[in-house]
Amino acid sequence: MSPQDFETLIDGLFPFHFEVDYDLMITRVGPRLAERFESVAVGRPIAEVVKFQRPVMEWDLERVRSERGTLVVLKPLDGTIQFSGQFLDIESRSSLIFFGAPWISSVEEMEASKLELNDFPPNDPRGDLIMHAQSANMMMQDLSETNRRMVETEERNLAMQRQLDRLTHVEVAAQVSGGLAHKFNNLLAVLTAQLEMSAKLVRGGESESALSSLTRSLETSQEAAELVRELQSLGEDRKVEPEEVDLVDVVKRAQGLMRPVLGTGIDWVISAPDNKITRVVCDPRAIQDVLVSLAINASESMGGSGRITTTIRPLDWSQGPVGGFSDDPDTSLVSLLFTDEGEGFTAEARRRAFEPFYTTKGDSHSGLGLVMAERLVSLNGGQIRLVEKHSGGASVELILRAAAPDASSTDRLRVLLADDEEKVLELFSELLRSEGFEVFAYRSPTEALRDALAGKEFDLIVTDVRMPDLSGPELVRKIEEHCGTVPTVFASGFAEGAFTAADSPIDAMHAFVQKPFPIRSLIAAIEKVLDAASSAGALSR
Repeated sequence: MSPQDFETLIDGLFPFHFEVDYDLMITRVGPRLAERFESVAVGRPIAEVVKFQRPVMEWDLERVRSERGTLVVLKPLDGTIQFSGQFLDIESRSSLIFFGAPWISSVEEMEASKLELNDFPPNDPRGDLIMHAQSANMMMQDLSETNRRMVETEERNLAMQRQLDRLTHVEVAAQVSGGLAHKFNNLLAVLTAQLEMSAKLVRGGESESALSSLTRSLETSQEAAELVRELQSLGEDRKVEPEEVDLVDVVKRAQGLMRPVLGTGIDWVISAPDNKITRVVCDPRAIQDVLVSLAINASESMGGSGRITTTIRPLDWSQGPVGGFSDDPDTSLVSLLFTDEGEGFTAEARRRAFEPFYTTKGDSHSGLGLVMAERLVSLNGGQIRLVEKHSGGASVELILRAAAPDASSTDRLRVLLADDEEKVLELFSELLRSEGFEVFAYRSPTEALRDALAGKEFDLIVTDVRMPDLSGPELVRKIEEHCGTVPTVFASGFAEGAFTAADSPIDAMHAFVQKPFPIRSLIAAIEKVLDAASSAGALSR
């Protein structure tokens, strides 16, 4: 936010504010204060025109600084109205700003001083005093008038909140657009070359090759259109519309959007081993905006190199209540912990992180990032908080309400699906879900083993054979040593003969399919091992 926008904002919210530099010379005066008191003017020493009423003290820079955040009462020397408020030290402007309003005790005093409700900042508790009258008739008149003015004030506040929303969207879009523009130019270059190649093939009579080239052109144009839609979504002013979504998908969309911005120096890792607890109720685009803003901050803090880790997990009520939520154990919550390897938060930054306009990055930033993140998460019925991180870096936690569990899932067989290829994992997950299974997908066999040994029960294992860290046969063998025999289908690009006796036996409850394979082959293999397990009494349900 520019200094001009900041000054316009505080003029509207605090018309009786004033600002002094560190030499205690007046540098700005709110519009109503300037209108009512000509002596309080820019360029004059504040000590000549305003005195402290409470506490009783002289004007001294260090003494005023010591009173920051506490209530003080001031009075212009040429007036009868007193003002109460607080001083804030704005280091980026090298100044102290007094955010205050007239100090009144009755409607009569307000009318005698010719004050208006708009002279008070929004939600100022002193505004309640205006509604106290000496008789029933006066009270009703005051209530009617106060209500009208409160409506006007609320409309003004909503307009200013919308302005803040737009400023934040514009700031995020501005920071992301550079990377997206680069990617978009690359797509245009590819599209242009593909169309030129298509034209050349048509002229040469190679219709099949031309059709293939045009098909690729269409796919490229669709990718470019999706990129434009993502950029538009950052800058538009919209309502929050919660729906049931998979939080992993929301993170992946933010991850894809930020990939050209973060570059190759930053690795963004998602940890969410259990698909069952990743579904939440939220507006996915609002949470995506929050994640984009956090990723931008992380990138700047890490200097363009490091790791971002996003960990999704259920919150355990046995570890204590979560502030702001009911302590009813039936209220399921999901935590998204966003962690980077940057400089982290100083003690002051941690204390003031959610204050409007507070920033550690200079005048080029509005200081609204975490403020708007807090607002968006709150509108989604959630919370955002900073988490202590002793090993360096920053950790921000989003807490959202989990989606209601699918009642039909209790009768579905639970499948452990392991494959280190993300696209294969997504395809198999979709296929198995369409067949009625409850799927728990893992790119890391080590994470799959950890969950199984921790007590998570699986009715079926579908796993790749060759994976980093732990092969499919090793994974199955370690699980079965702890849990007993589990029906298993191995899927691999290697032939079945590549198995050795030490790997894993191919028997009634352990089948093998070779990639690539027709879908019916995988389903047939699954049915075979499940039937064998059922006949042997090894299937729990």
